[in-house]
Amino acid sequence: FSNSADLGVAMCVVWPIAVMLLFAKLKGIWRVLLVVCSLFFLFTILICGSRGAVVGAVCIVLAGALASRKRVAVAVMAVLMLPGIVFVIPKASKARFVSAWRLQGDATAQDRLKFWRAGLLMFRDHPIFGVGLGNFPETRVEHYLEPGDPTAAYVPHSAFIEITSELGLSGIIPAFALFGLMFRLNARTRKRLAALGPNHRSRFEYCLSSGLDLGLVGYLSSGAFVAVFRYPHLWVLLGMTVGLHTACSRLQTSQPSVDLAASEQDKQLQVVAS
Repeated sequence: FSNSADLGVAMCVVWPIAVMLLFAKLKGIWRVLLVVCSLFFLFTILICGSRGAVVGAVCIVLAGALASRKRVAVAVMAVLMLPGIVFVIPKASKARFVSAWRLQGDATAQDRLKFWRAGLLMFRDHPIFGVGLGNFPETRVEHYLEPGDPTAAYVPHSAFIEITSELGLSGIIPAFALFGLMFRLNARTRKRLAALGPNHRSRFEYCLSSGLDLGLVGYLSSGAFVAVFRYPHLWVLLGMTVGLHTACSRLQTSQPSVDLAASEQDKQLQVVAS
C-alpha cells in the first residue's frame, strides 16, 4: 500500500468477511482466529487516519442492516464499531472529521475537490476513452491546473473519478456492470444454497457470500475517497465471488444424485429386512 488510506480500504474489504464467517459452522480454532482478525481489522480502520475508511465501515453496517439477512452479524459489527468510533479513533482524526463539515477551512478536502473537478473536466473533453489508464496525474498538471492548485502529480483520490477521467464511458459502463453483476451473482449463490435445506444460512458458503457483498460495499464506499481501482481488492473479490458461485452450483447439482442414492439404499435395506 502506498499510504494508510489504501490500507484502510483493504480493511474495509476483509472486515465484513471475517465477521460474517464467525456465524458459519466452524471449529473452535477457526472461530478464535476470526474473532482476532475481526477486531484487528476494525482497529486498523479506526486508527489508520483515513476518513474514507471510517465512512466505508459505517456504510458496511448500514448496508448490512438494510439488505443482509445475517442480522446478528450486522448487530455485532455495529456494537463493535460505535464504541470504537468514540474511544479508539485518535483525537487528530476526530478533528479532521469535524473540519470536513467546514470545507472552506479543510485544505485536504479543498485539494480533493480540485482533483475531482479536474477529473470531470477530463471526462468532458475525452468522454469515450478518457485520458488513458494511469494518466490522470500528468494530464492534470499539464492541462487542467487552476490558480492555487497543487502542482505535484497527484492521483484523483477517488476510484470513481479515476475510472471516469482515465477510461471514459468505455470504462464506466463495464465497471458499473461489473459491480452490479457481482452483487447479483452472490444473490444467486445464496438462492442455490437455500435449495439445499432449511439450515442453509449457517453454511460456510452462505456466510462467505454475504461477507463478499458487504466487502464490495466497503470497497465502493471507502474507494470513493481513494484511487484504488487498479489495486487488487476488487479483483480478489471478483475471483472469490465467481469461484464460490461455481462451487455452490456443483454442490447443488450433486445433491439430487446423493438423495437418490440414499433413497435406493433405504429401499434395499427394506427388502433385506422383509
